[in-house]
Amino acid sequence: MFVMSGPWKDAGRDVRSADRRVSRLPIRLRREGGADTAFHNKIAHLTREVAAEIVENDVHVATMGLAPPSAYAAGADRLIRVADGRAPAILHQYDRIPALKRAVEARYGRLA
Repeated sequence: MFVMSGPWKDAGRDVRSADRRVSRLPIRLRREGGADTAFHNKIAHLTREVAAEIVENDVHVATMGLAPPSAYAAGADRLIRVADGRAPAILHQYDRIPALKRAVEARYGRLA
């Protein structure tokens, strides 16, 4: 997982370019998920098209598809926390874990 930082003047162009490349993939592959991973890795590791910082999962962003559902828990405050008690700012793929999806929707309402 990575977080983009630094100058953003070309970020929109880069995102549009990646969107065009992903849109060329057969719909069957786009629906499987993970198509964006190749582009993220290319940007972060190979081309340096955008300034990027590689960070550990579950610190700022929790990509919940990478760990078993038991790695996360919803507290009484309905915040999703990792085993050490931290609450990541971004919960990516929370909707893939039904109990966590219910907790998020109970706190924030149903999200599109």
